[in-house]
Amino acid sequence: MDPTSAARSRTPKEWNKAMVKLRILAIGLSAVALAASAVAQIDGPLPLAWRWAQSTQVAPLGRPTADGNRIHVAVGGRVYAVDRESGNQLWRFPVADPIDGNFRTTPVLVDGVLVAAATNRQVYGIDPATGEMKWMYLAPVGTIGDPVGVAGKFVAVAMTDNSVMALEAATGKPVWENPQRIFAGIVGGMSSHGSNILIQTGDNKLIAKSVTNQRTQWERRFGVLTTDVTPAVFGDTVYVLNGQWISALNAVTGNPKWQRNVGSFLTFSAAASVDMVAVVTREGQLLAFEPNTGRPISSKPIALSSTPVAGPTIVGQLVSVPTAEGNISLIDPKSGELKWAFLVQPMVRRTEAATGAMSGMGGPGGIPGLGGEGPMGGGPRGGPRGGATAGTTAPVVVTAASSPVAVGGTLLLLARDGSLLAFDGQTGVDLTPPTIRMVWPDPGAEVSGQPPLDLIFRIEDEGTGVNDKTIKVLVDGVPYEHSFDRDGFATVRVSSVGKNRPLNNGRRTITVVASDWFGNEAKQNYTLFIDNTLRPLSRPTGANPRTPTGGPGGGPGGGKGGGPAMGL
Repeated sequence: MDPTSAARSRTPKEWNKAMVKLRILAIGLSAVALAASAVAQIDGPLPLAWRWAQSTQVAPLGRPTADGNRIHVAVGGRVYAVDRESGNQLWRFPVADPIDGNFRTTPVLVDGVLVAAATNRQVYGIDPATGEMKWMYLAPVGTIGDPVGVAGKFVAVAMTDNSVMALEAATGKPVWENPQRIFAGIVGGMSSHGSNILIQTGDNKLIAKSVTNQRTQWERRFGVLTTDVTPAVFGDTVYVLNGQWISALNAVTGNPKWQRNVGSFLTFSAAASVDMVAVVTREGQLLAFEPNTGRPISSKPIALSSTPVAGPTIVGQLVSVPTAEGNISLIDPKSGELKWAFLVQPMVRRTEAATGAMSGMGGPGGIPGLGGEGPMGGGPRGGPRGGATAGTTAPVVVTAASSPVAVGGTLLLLARDGSLLAFDGQTGVDLTPPTIRMVWPDPGAEVSGQPPLDLIFRIEDEGTGVNDKTIKVLVDGVPYEHSFDRDGFATVRVSSVGKNRPLNNGRRTITVVASDWFGNEAKQNYTLFIDNTLRPLSRPTGANPRTPTGGPGGGPGGGKGGGPAMGL
């Protein structure tokens, strides 16, 4: 019988079954296509789409959890749901007063329930659609680390007495009669595979404990396991960071697959995907390996801008790492190329004095002829006035609370100030170039062009961030070398040796050019009047412009130094 006649001979019931299979196959292929396109959407710089925030006295340490277009995040005394596209808040738990404690860890979605552990010993089961509490479990002692979903229906929580308890996610009922004590102690974070909870112990073992029968299914001993490491599971492989080694184990049996010594101490957790395994070192290096063989993807470790504050996240073919200097980046592990970097700045921005004086440093010239001890005392030729001798400044950057999370075409980052940032190439638009301000000396000031002389500029971009490779500083059209620090200050240091030669008398035009990661370019011109009969203008006291120490006293004929300058 030919296929056509066979098809014609099918009964209606057989046709229904065939159509159901086709629909299931189509749905599966569609899901795969959507997932692939979602990953492919993030392959370069991303604009900031929105930033949501809640005030908190205690910095969060968890990650956001995605449920479709709902993003769940735990900050301070509440758990929140935020719309992924708009950043609008959907609900909060509790609705009235916050809990008597704080949510600091990652809420996990298990069996249709959002489970969040708090510092008040309570574990809450929340309806992810409405924010209503479904159950509450009071732990015998405090909980530590993130709750862990197990087998799609259980939640495991570690406690401060080195014990573990398993709960039914749907009801919050304990699975075991009593918590299971880990006598060697619990080290680092937990994870899971199948019905097993993966626990690192104080005697340098990784054990797989079954949630159903409470027995240890397998264990593997290592040379060292540290408190800042969590095992990472992808498929049937668990990746363990032990000292300077990364080890890949069969998650079902615990048998080794491969291991590699990277030569530096590894930290946090590995990130794994079909294409790679990424890790970071304490010293600030990124390494990537093939997941099946452990063969290095990059020829050498990739230096990060500073030390990491959380583990890496794999975003398509790129890797994102948050660092201590407030940066979040996207790096190509094969080439080592930096594809994007964004500096997370405080929600409450610093103000700048009208004179351009920087926090903790005097401005470059007093009002001519004004004496006394006032805040703007200076000499008749405009000698340097003093800055604040003591004080505090607002933070310049905000570090990440945890690793970023990629959801479709959106990259989510929870910051330690309680804000959630969403970077998205579809919903975010960046048509605005960076802002450039000359903050030392004042534009139009009359100063000596002899060293020591620093020209300092503040360069910021709130859309996609400043691409520091595009920054140029020119004096009368001649390029001068500069440095660009983590706080967004570009500094040109004039010297008797090197390329940045002293400035000659007369009017000098300083041009600063900078672009963001989307190519929006800004160009600003400033003027200084150079008079080399003046005494050289020393760099403000302190290692960088925001150091809250005083600047020099007033110039000849001036006062004893100024009062506090306004902060940036």
